[in-house]
Amino acid sequence: MLDGLGAQSIFYSSGSNPNELTGDADLEFAAQNQPSLHMPNGCVVRMIDFVPGAASNMHRALTLGIGTVCEGEIELTVGSGESKLLRPGDVSINRGAMHQWRNTSNEKPARMLFVMLDVKPIIVAGKALEFEMGELMKAYAEYADGEGHNKKN
Repeated sequence: MLDGLGAQSIFYSSGSNPNELTGDADLEFAAQNQPSLHMPNGCVVRMIDFVPGAASNMHRALTLGIGTVCEGEIELTVGSGESKLLRPGDVSINRGAMHQWRNTSNEKPARMLFVMLDVKPIIVAGKALEFEMGELMKAYAEYADGEGHNKKN
């Protein structure tokens, strides 16, 4: 992932909300469907390990992204240029904002746990926002036509 700057592990994904747990329907869905960045109408829980000094490009996912720092220190920069240093236990709630992650250490890896929830179209000034993932999209499974960054509002 990220051209060697990080690795991801997917712990859980579902294709609906609320989830159907009876008869392990959610687990069967997950076994048959590799998630992309998020699952349309569902959720993805993933861990990302950032190598020392790694930084993502500035990007926007059309999700409600909940990120918790588990190890190391991560700098979160949003589209306005404002930055915040996040330490273990700190939580970031991203509501479709442009943002960038950076491991501030040049010696130690950093780890974050993300929960990505699907959202309805985000309308700003009468216009629907679009996915802006750039190079990061290469790290995720492709979306079906009409979903994710292929969605036409």
